[in-house]
Amino acid sequence: MNSDINLYIENRQDTLIFDQPHSKQAEIVIEYIGNELKHLYQTDLLSFRDQENQLYEIDQIIKFLRPHTFITIPHLNNILTPAQIFVRDTRNIYKIDSEQVIIERYKGKRKTETTTFQIQSLINMNSQYQQRVNELLGTEEITPKKVLEPESPKFGSRELKQAAGNDGVSQFSVIQKRKSIKVSDLKPITPQELAQHSSPQDAWIAINSKVYDVTYYLDKHPGGRDKLLQGVGQDGTPLFMHYHPWVNAHYLLEQFQVGFLVVKKQ
Repeated sequence: MNSDINLYIENRQDTLIFDQPHSKQAEIVIEYIGNELKHLYQTDLLSFRDQENQLYEIDQIIKFLRPHTFITIPHLNNILTPAQIFVRDTRNIYKIDSEQVIIERYKGKRKTETTTFQIQSLINMNSQYQQRVNELLGTEEITPKKVLEPESPKFGSRELKQAAGNDGVSQFSVIQKRKSIKVSDLKPITPQELAQHSSPQDAWIAINSKVYDVTYYLDKHPGGRDKLLQGVGQDGTPLFMHYHPWVNAHYLLEQFQVGFLVVKKQ
């Protein structure tokens, strides 16, 4: 079963193709890509985000099979990466197996280069890059600073406009009763597991591949509980997009997230 993961920065797209048993090798390849970009942009800080601005570590991109991840450089405002899914003009395709990775480079539709690296060679290159950085900074070891809290206002750093539910209680006050959840606390959820949570007493819904426990939100939904119940226990993205495609669901439901919908290719 192959998995495809796409990374985007400006007009560049890196696509990883690998089987699940080779997840660790895929992490090594993403680290290699990150180091290549750090060298290219002369920076030591990259962040990995999805379209809703949720942050990820490299291992989380692989664990949750995030299909589209956008790379940003927070302190360089001139580096523009549109959070849009389309084929970039510069593409690199990485075909990964247990021992090696084949890299195919494209400019437009034209293949410009094909190279093969042993996985161990990438490990060595990653180690050498980190060693050079350590030497430049005059330290023996650098522990990357993890961003544990979201940086975007979408995740609650500014005041939400309150919207009353059916009983007059604001959505904001209900959401604030739940403690904010870190990505590291979440888990991959299969469609079969999601289907087991399809009742008003245990209501999970997937929107944009993120799974939320909306049991406590049903009576606060502006469109009524019945509308929301139509999508529980399944991928509710089509239903959500039909009624309010302009709304950032994660903005409202981030604190109810329990995991990511992971659909493995056959």
